Amino acid sequence: NYMKKYNIKYIDCPICNCSEYDIYINRAKELYIGLNEYFNVVKCKSCGHIYTNPRPTKDTIRYFYPDNAGYYLPSSSLFENSHGLRKKIKKIIFQLILEKYYNYNFKNKNYLCQLSFLGSLLALQSYIFFNQKIELSYIPKYVDNGRLLEIGCSYGLYLKKMSEIGWNVYGIDFNEKAVDFAKKQLGLNNVLCGDI
Repeated sequence: NYMKKYNIKYIDCPICNCSEYDIYINRAKELYIGLNEYFNVVKCKSCGHIYTNPRPTKDTIRYFYPDNAGYYLPSSSLFENSHGLRKKIKKIIFQLILEKYYNYNFKNKNYLCQLSFLGSLLALQSYIFFNQKIELSYIPKYVDNGRLLEIGCSYGLYLKKMSEIGWNVYGIDFNEKAVDFAKKQLGLNNVLCGDI
């Protein structure tokens, strides 16, 4: 049970300084550390930026990010080294979708040779696509030599995935343990500990 106090404040849009906004999500429940707190998510009327308002002050924001929070605990599935048929099919179709709809161009085209072997299984494409729909919604269109910055990158799983599909990735998080994990376990050398 968290008994610490924290402060909140209303802010103008951090992008364009407009003070007018519409409620985007009314009373979003804080779900990560078990507080009985609700925050509005708003959309700026000028530039369309979506942000929390009111939000915790810079001095008390860390209260919402304790070391034992779930987003700082690496997923064991990240390190599973399974090479099963289902995983291979999923990877092939994932790459095909990225190439067809997101302009990615993978250097290793070995998966195309595997299609004849897996041809009868391609009917699973729609099933696998829907399983990855959420995952794909966070993948931008490919940009040659694209750079991606994630603010609040936690232990770096998203950055790792994006680096594997061709992005130059950078991250920042104020949790030292998470940053240490991203660097040492995932090899993400462009992750810094601090705030902006």
